[in-house]
Amino acid sequence: MCADGEKDTAREALNAARRYAEEGKYEQALEKHVWFHDHALKIRPSYCGVRLSFALLDWVRLGRKFPADLGKLKEVRNAKTLNLRKGEKDKELLSDVASINSHLDTQDATVALFKYIDGTTLPLLLQSMGLLIMQLSLRRSMASQKKYLGDPMKRITLARSVYDAGMRSAGTSRDNEWSNKAFEAIFTNDIVMIITVLDNTGDSETARKIQFKALSILASPEIEKTLID
Repeated sequence: MCADGEKDTAREALNAARRYAEEGKYEQALEKHVWFHDHALKIRPSYCGVRLSFALLDWVRLGRKFPADLGKLKEVRNAKTLNLRKGEKDKELLSDVASINSHLDTQDATVALFKYIDGTTLPLLLQSMGLLIMQLSLRRSMASQKKYLGDPMKRITLARSVYDAGMRSAGTSRDNEWSNKAFEAIFTNDIVMIITVLDNTGDSETARKIQFKALSILASPEIEKTLID
């Protein structure tokens, strides 16, 4: 982990990836994206939000110009998926897979993975990582929505703890704008998912309580407009 005053090689790598992409040096850009994905958290744990949001978004955008880029991203996703299918109980792996699938618009692959590892392993992972991986299109089944949501009040407490920890971690960095935005986006997505699940399954009263509590934590327009009288 880099200390204050030391070079932030993770940030340098992500900046280099963007610069290379703008210059048309796609192979070099891909190399930097892979390096950032593999090493960023070892350098700054506060990059966990950036790594699964802005960095993946840049990676996918590069793939529109350089097909090998998306091929490599899918290769990374497939390797992590295989490890989970083999029984590895790693919340970061599950988070990585779900986030990559979300950016690739292949949420069905996350649904299939959930069904495969359902049982004792999945609830443990879900409790550990909160709602980040609930981007998997649970809207297909109200039964699935209720099953994976669990206690909504515990979920918002967990979402807040992840958000608070992330913001504290981001605050230790001199350049924390990306991290702040990433954790705000993660919290917002988590809360919108909770509210949507509750509303879709007929519990609008609890959905309203969750919305009110969440807005007291973060004044998010996305959360505010999820439920409108």
